[in-house]
Amino acid sequence: MKNTQLLNVVLGIVMFIVAIIELFARNKFIALCLIVVGVANFTIAYNSKQK
Repeated sequence: MKNTQLLNVVLGIVMFIVAIIELFARNKFIALCLIVVGVANFTIAYNSKQK
């Protein structure tokens, strides 16, 4: 269970980094989607960690 949470946090961070790179590239729509998915993933992982 802890490994899954850690993976979700890492994925969230990686998505956020990729999204920042995409923001400076041309495709802002992909960046926006990545930020939304990354933040959602990170929030879910953080909330399940709290319980």
